[in-house]
Order: sequence, then structure tokens, then C-alpha cells
Amino acid sequence: LTYDTPTPRIERAMAVIREIYKGHPKTSNLVVNFNKFDASSLNILVVHWWGDTNWDAYLEGFQSMNLELKRRFDEERLNFAFPTQTIYLRQDSDWLLAGPDGRPAAGRPVPQKS
Repeated sequence: LTYDTPTPRIERAMAVIREIYKGHPKTSNLVVNFNKFDASSLNILVVHWWGDTNWDAYLEGFQSMNLELKRRFDEERLNFAFPTQTIYLRQDSDWLLAGPDGRPAAGRPVPQKS
């Protein structure tokens, strides 16, 4: 989940995962835990035991559960995180960054290349 997800929403996300995965008839066991503050996400560990050896049924079942998980997260406005970075720039010289209109952000002229 994204880092701006409040604690009650993390708990709700885990409940949705449990509802979907436990509700499948081939689920033989399930563990769902908020387990990690990762670099760009709040991670929920899902360990799911499938109660059958039919590979085709397994693939079909997981696709069905994952599509339902995506639908439910969309409905509940729970956001999947993806790798992101925040970069902070520090001004160490007279050079200024210009805004989208080409004018300097700090009100001084932008030095031109000669």
C-alpha cells in the first residue's frame, strides 16, 4: 500500500484480502500480515495454501482471486504502491530554476548561456 494509507485503511485492506482468499473453495490455509515498511510501500504479506494439485485450476483460481482483489481495492480506494522517489534540490549557486513560464522561481533573472 502507499505510505499515506492510514492505519484503519491498512487493517481494511487486510480484511479484504482475507475475505477474498478465504472465500475460495480451494483455500486450505491463509496468513495475512502487515509485515514491512519498505522503501516505497507498506507491505502486506500473504501466504496462501492451495488445496489441490491441478496446475490449471490453481492458475485460474489465483487469477480470479487477484482480479477480485483489484476490483475491491479500486472500490475501497486502497492504492497499490509502486517504486517512487522524492528528490530535494538545494540551491548552492546563483543559478535559478525557471518555472513553466520560463521566469525564475525566486523573482531574479535566469542566467542565459552565452
